[in-house]
Amino acid sequence: MLRLALLVVFLPMVGSEFFGRVLRELNSLVRAAAGAGQDRDLRRLQGKSSPTYVGGITVIPGEYIVTLTSKVPDGFSARGVVGILNDFGVTPMTVFTSVNGFHAKLDDAQVTRLMADPEVEVVEPNYVEYVTGVSQQDPVWGLDRIDDPSAGDDDWYNTPYDGAGVHVYVLDTGVDYLHPEFEGRTGSGYDSSGDYSGDYDDDCHGHGTHCAGTVAGKLYGVAKKATIHSVKVLTCSGSGSSAGVVAGMDWVSNNAEKPAVVSMSLGGGKSTAKRIAIENLVAKGIPVVAAAGNDGQDANNYSPGGEPAAISVAAMTDANSRIYWSNWGSEVDIFAPGVGIKSAGHDSQRGQQGKTKTMSGTSMACPHVAGGAALVLGENPNYTADQVRQALYDASVKGVVADPKGSANRLLNVKSFPGGGGGGGGGGSTTPTPTTTTTTTTAPPVCTDFPNYLDFYGDPCSWYQTPQHCGWGGDRPNSDGMAPIQACCMCGGGNIATTTTTTTTTTTTTVCRDTPGFADEYGDDCSWYATQPTKFCDAAPSWANAQGVSAADACCVCSGGGGGAPPAPTTTPAPPTCSDIGGFADKYGDGCSWYEKGPVLCGSYAQEFTNTDTGISAATACCTCGGGVQS
Repeated sequence: MLRLALLVVFLPMVGSEFFGRVLRELNSLVRAAAGAGQDRDLRRLQGKSSPTYVGGITVIPGEYIVTLTSKVPDGFSARGVVGILNDFGVTPMTVFTSVNGFHAKLDDAQVTRLMADPEVEVVEPNYVEYVTGVSQQDPVWGLDRIDDPSAGDDDWYNTPYDGAGVHVYVLDTGVDYLHPEFEGRTGSGYDSSGDYSGDYDDDCHGHGTHCAGTVAGKLYGVAKKATIHSVKVLTCSGSGSSAGVVAGMDWVSNNAEKPAVVSMSLGGGKSTAKRIAIENLVAKGIPVVAAAGNDGQDANNYSPGGEPAAISVAAMTDANSRIYWSNWGSEVDIFAPGVGIKSAGHDSQRGQQGKTKTMSGTSMACPHVAGGAALVLGENPNYTADQVRQALYDASVKGVVADPKGSANRLLNVKSFPGGGGGGGGGGSTTPTPTTTTTTTTAPPVCTDFPNYLDFYGDPCSWYQTPQHCGWGGDRPNSDGMAPIQACCMCGGGNIATTTTTTTTTTTTTVCRDTPGFADEYGDDCSWYATQPTKFCDAAPSWANAQGVSAADACCVCSGGGGGAPPAPTTTPAPPTCSDIGGFADKYGDGCSWYEKGPVLCGSYAQEFTNTDTGISAATACCTCGGGVQS
């Protein structure tokens, strides 16, 4: 719930320059009051006196909107406005620039004096406004538990979300569309059960209607404004076939209105077709929520509750313990209430309106989470299925379920989703921003011997793999005029393959960090802007501090801030370069280029064939033989 503060509205008076002076003066008063423990805009309003009710409308006691007339004299200055307020002992709490006004706390005497002033148009109460959300007294225990599990049950279901605009496809025994729980929030559907006992908008068993009621019923539902679509895949007996289930998913894949969620409170054996159908839905951005199963076994042995692409839900009791018959294991993603769950009953089409039924099972836990997914998508309609899953993970309460037996110990929490409308935020950092870097590497050339080559003596290139052989006959051509130093890689010849280039793309992340120590001209830091970024960040540039820095520059939530401390630069020393000793020739007159023809030449002759005048060998003079001059 959110209370919106009162406004004091000035009707049009003189020019915009005058209003600028007036509002600047009033803003200074507002900020001074905030420093004394009063409130700028919405910040500590909840801590003030409790609301009362006037004619069925909630008002905040002692707070009023004052509207001035349009008859204020042209000479009325900003200081004159301040003077009139001071005369009445009034200090404005909030000044809005979108309207000409402010709101203030007033006692009865001040209200009377202001109403009698000819320059005051009207004085009216400050009404309480509510964001679109859900508040329900004495809810069923499952709803009470998931609206803030860490705080305990309080006999209320409170969440700032309602799932409006989201379409939930319930694959089950059908849904009783006429049940008053759904308020007409039903849409197109499909029947692949092969039952022929009633279309998708009827339910001859009751299981599907109960689950749909937990997803989106007005009393028993998690997402109370979501639209239900029935996909009937099970018969009146509560059973069906894998083919019927896959056909139902196929219809959803081709016909779903988005944003959409699939809820599957059913199970059977492992099936490749079911797995692929679920993966295809997820790839299209539709999260699939599935019951883990009621066999007290590893959920990995069942489908859809054991499919990695599905969000698998296990059941817990009101004592926050896994119920003994709930499946468990590494494929279970989250726990939700599943024992003694009251929801909608069926048979409205047979004259029994508004029935209820109490049931237990992971089938009852599943629609709690499907409703939670609908709440996430209602606030973030462009989320992928994986982002919905992550939002549920992030919001969940960890480590509170007893005996999870290898399952992820997460309890559904719909009070606040990260990035959604129900959360407040602090400063520090925001979601890392991906940065893509492309690196190109070139592989060294590859040498292959000339195929079928034979030397002067009829020996192939393989003979020259033996050390010293290239030196013995490597430069002697065969009858075709080709010597081993041309044909064989070991002797420095052969075919050199085309150089290959490989491009590798890597993604790194940069974390945004608020500017340390930032505060605006009124002393508010980035955490204050994070409480209502859409509203406060728009006005941030006008609240710059003395250094001219505003939240738009300093705070990540307002698209400012900067990266974290840059990593220390790494320096890779350049490899040394080698130069042959100029003019070197061995005792046979061969220079370093001869030794480059094959590695065995260095091993065989570099030390032996020294220059007769200088005594220097290739081992000393030539880089290829380990000599040369390093630089």
